[in-house]
Amino acid sequence: MTTMTMTQHIAFNTLDFANRLKAAGVAEKIAETQAQLQSELQQDTNKKFDEQQAMLNELTKHELATKDDINRLETKIDVVENKLESKISMLENKLDSKISILDSKISMIENKLVVKLGGIMVGCSALLGSLVTFFHQAH
Repeated sequence: MTTMTMTQHIAFNTLDFANRLKAAGVAEKIAETQAQLQSELQQDTNKKFDEQQAMLNELTKHELATKDDINRLETKIDVVENKLESKISMLENKLDSKISILDSKISMIENKLVVKLGGIMVGCSALLGSLVTFFHQAH
């Protein structure tokens, strides 16, 4: 990568400029003022040129992406996207499988609870019946 260097500015000879204006018939004070103003204008122009050159140099320091660079990145993104979609699909399948296993275990536990609660209810009914018979016979 190349960077441009500052160019040398053309020197502005205010004395020569003023003398030429005087030779052309311009009053001395006006010629000197015009020479000074022309010198200031030249300095401003040089300064602005240097600033623009510095900005251009800064911009050229950075690499810009080419269309091929962008295409390669898009391809890499597509590959990563496909891998992620595949992994997500795999995880969804595993999750569905785990949920099915949990559902069947919950159903099994529900069935066991129903059987145990049924047994407890039968036991309680038998106990209650025995208590009623016992108290009935005692009186």
